[in-house]
Amino acid sequence: MLAALIRFSLTQRLLLLVLTAMLVGLGHEAVPATDGAEAWERFQADPLDIVITDWMMPKIDGLELTRRVRGMPKAKYTYVLLLTALEGRARYLDGMHAGADDFITKPVHQEELHARLRVADRVRDLPARARRGAALARVDRADPREPP
Repeated sequence: MLAALIRFSLTQRLLLLVLTAMLVGLGHEAVPATDGAEAWERFQADPLDIVITDWMMPKIDGLELTRRVRGMPKAKYTYVLLLTALEGRARYLDGMHAGADDFITKPVHQEELHARLRVADRVRDLPARARRGAALARVDRADPREPP
């Protein structure tokens, strides 16, 4: 089961509750945080599979949180989904340069969130699929006359 770290400003409590309910309803564990500093502390204590972060937050904004997640050494890849109401190419590029994998715009719709989380699953599964493919390729190249 995936876990998603969410952080929102205090004025967005309702959105936090709704998004948490959506994630739980989709079978994910939600680890809500009310601001960027709390989200960063929680992530450091337990790096999660997916981080859903609002772009504009107090204490640490979504771009800085994304940079910190990317800069932290960890065994597994963390997929970062940046939640924003901001528009424009420059904003998109800022998010991508900070290390975001994807964006979702407000208001969040459950079907779109579900689709983006499925993409996150596929991306996070790529290393395991590559290892399986490499193992199969080695088996295919093996000389059938030699014992395994």
